[in-house]
Amino acid sequence: MPDLMNKLTIALQGLDLENPVIDVYRFDGSIMATIISDSYTEMDEAERQKRVWEALFVALTEEERAAVEFVFTFAPGEQEPTEEAV
Repeated sequence: MPDLMNKLTIALQGLDLENPVIDVYRFDGSIMATIISDSYTEMDEAERQKRVWEALFVALTEEERAAVEFVFTFAPGEQEPTEEAV
């Protein structure tokens, strides 16, 4: 899994986002990520997710993508998930 976490981090870094803060982590045996970026300020959630998963389709295999539970995308100041929400 550490190799997949590194591949996921690299793929997310390639998103060409403004001031991204990327956190890739394991939670209950799944791999998740959080991205906070100024680029998301004027972008709706559907567009954020579309861009993330387009990048992951290129960078990861089908099996690797299946191991990624979710990628949270936030603009600065938006609510981050708590353990209860995840």
